[in-house]
Amino acid sequence: MDFLNIVVLYVLGFTICLLLYLCADSNFLKSGPIGKLRKLSWKLLRHIVPWNWIEASLTQAHILLNSRNQVFRVLFGTMMVLGHIEFILDIVPMLYRFVPDENHVVIPIFLVFLNFYFYHKCCMEDPGIINAKTVDRYKNVYPYDGRMFKSGVTCVTCHLEKPARSKHCSICDRCVHRFDHHCIWTNNDVGGLNHGSFVLFLLSHIAIMVNGVRMASRSLYLYTQHYKLMQTSVMAPDGSMQSITLTVLFQM
Repeated sequence: MDFLNIVVLYVLGFTICLLLYLCADSNFLKSGPIGKLRKLSWKLLRHIVPWNWIEASLTQAHILLNSRNQVFRVLFGTMMVLGHIEFILDIVPMLYRFVPDENHVVIPIFLVFLNFYFYHKCCMEDPGIINAKTVDRYKNVYPYDGRMFKSGVTCVTCHLEKPARSKHCSICDRCVHRFDHHCIWTNNDVGGLNHGSFVLFLLSHIAIMVNGVRMASRSLYLYTQHYKLMQTSVMAPDGSMQSITLTVLFQM
């Protein structure tokens, strides 16, 4: 199987899994053809894999995703380091080879340090934890609307009056001011006090990816131009020589 087909199958498989996850509660997926296929697959899996293995795996997955731990912090750091090692070994030398007078490392270094700075803030900053000392302060930030947020409502876990727009995080076991969500990658809640840092972390991460695509595309373009690859020919399955196309070039 050539490279292009692998890429297409990967994108297609990822898209299907994403749609199945996002639409898991729809009636079509529960009772339609896909729902029947899912039930059949589950039955086959239970016959192939011992149930105690499945139960142990589900238990560990639940613990991993629904308790505070450092696994995803380590995973994020590992992926960032390995990705930049690949970038340094493959992309940077090619750019310096074809465009030696330009500086190709300042922007990537700046972006990665900026990203790690905001990531550290997201991990360590107080998201707006509500406790006995801070509850009075947060009660005066937003008015109660009498519908979603009613005055005098007490959190059944924290036993504190819930300020408007606050919510209890079951993973961290605490109420958070202007709670957004619990992020497994930062092992912290995203709330009113660190929401800005979280947005800047995401934007800096997007900037890293955009800059990576730009530099990789430029290196491939320079390589193609230098070796005049678009002017070459390739041998077809029948043995004839044909002009190279972008599809074939992409797979090279």
